[in-house]
Amino acid sequence: MRLLCLLVVFHVAFAGENTSNADSTKQYLDLNDAEDNAFLWKNLFIKLNKVVEATEKFEENFKNINTRFDELAKTQNEQESRLPKLNANKVPESKWTTILRRQDASVNFDRRWNEYKNGFGNPDGSFFIGLEMLHRLTTMGVTQELLVVLVDYENETRYARYDSFRIDSEEEKYAITELGSYTGDAGNGMSWHKNRKFSTIDQDNNAGSIRDCPNTFKGGWWFHDPCYSGHLHGPYRSKQDSNTWGVSWDPWRKWNVSLKYAAMMIRPKMQKEQEGRLNEVEQKMNANKVPESQWTTILRRQDASVNFDRLWNEYKNGFGNPDGSFFIGLEMLHRLTTMGPTQELLVVLVDYENETRYARYDSFRIGSEEEKYAITELGSYTGDAGNGMSWHKNRKFSTIDEDNNAGNLHTCPETFKGGWWFHDPCYSGHLHGPYRSKEDSNTWGVSWDPWRKWNVSLKYAAMMIRPKM
Repeated sequence: MRLLCLLVVFHVAFAGENTSNADSTKQYLDLNDAEDNAFLWKNLFIKLNKVVEATEKFEENFKNINTRFDELAKTQNEQESRLPKLNANKVPESKWTTILRRQDASVNFDRRWNEYKNGFGNPDGSFFIGLEMLHRLTTMGVTQELLVVLVDYENETRYARYDSFRIDSEEEKYAITELGSYTGDAGNGMSWHKNRKFSTIDQDNNAGSIRDCPNTFKGGWWFHDPCYSGHLHGPYRSKQDSNTWGVSWDPWRKWNVSLKYAAMMIRPKMQKEQEGRLNEVEQKMNANKVPESQWTTILRRQDASVNFDRLWNEYKNGFGNPDGSFFIGLEMLHRLTTMGPTQELLVVLVDYENETRYARYDSFRIGSEEEKYAITELGSYTGDAGNGMSWHKNRKFSTIDEDNNAGNLHTCPETFKGGWWFHDPCYSGHLHGPYRSKEDSNTWGVSWDPWRKWNVSLKYAAMMIRPKM
């Protein structure tokens, strides 16, 4: 049957063709004619050889493709197995807030107490966020977890992760008062420093007497005799000079070897109720998941336990209960939105019918106290709560004792209570107003005009930020 098909094909293919073997007047090949028969079989084998060659080439290409797919799959599996380290090395800004980075020798870390207190360096390069901000970040909100990422001069990446991390106040010398369970492959280089106070060249708070650690090993740290297990504030060494102490992690590359790269990052854990609200928001944002750790809460209103009608300095420094209703503080908000990558803003709202809505802005920045903590940057809006923040863009913050509203229609802080970025006729969204019960919610308070109108108060409101990737 196959031969018959081939004969038909070649009958069509060669009908009308003329060579020295066939009469030019012939319209069809005659299988009973010896010359025609020989001509047909000759061309048949030529064609079959070409088919065989093409098939062999196809099989070789297919084999190469499969090999390449296997290589790609192997590479992908390797990347996925290293994902925690790779992601951390790249510092995905949507997940972690970087508090320390060492990547070159451009910034000197052998500094005095006040410099470590306030922070220094280039947020896009080598820098330290500052002890005061680190204290406030780890105490004025939910529990933070810590991630340490290390890269040696062989470009091997390792990490150490702790499920809780807290830094105490300046009065307590910024001691590490909480350090949770360790996981990772870099070794537990931080546990030696738990409950230890911070020391610098001009303020040595190390309780031991074996060494003057800040002067011996340079750079401020939570030293503890015989000085350190991990020390990421030491001198940055080139590859040629790396066989001595510097940016060091004893459990991995030993105390007297310096690393190529080091970073410390934190991110908050979240309460189940908050996670549930974010999960509801995430579905609306068409995300596969909004991880609980991605957002840093800067404001929460969930009950009437905290009075928000406060003076300028209270709004500057922050107030409330980080596990309940609170405001993180304008100064910290300014530094969080300016001392690193661009931040995005998420506003989550819940009314007394338990409907949840959100407003998301792809950038958010707060100016300095000299600029009256104005909203100097507010990016594009997405969401279903309505754009309640754009009215307040470029507006200065006002409180009952410092009204920076350029308009004169209202004395907004006195009229509507609570500090805010007021702009006549006062607000589109105002989340610092009086908290109202369900029975009293049909008036202004914690309000969002584009959704429930300016004169209706909500059950829950939160503002969150995260670094934009």
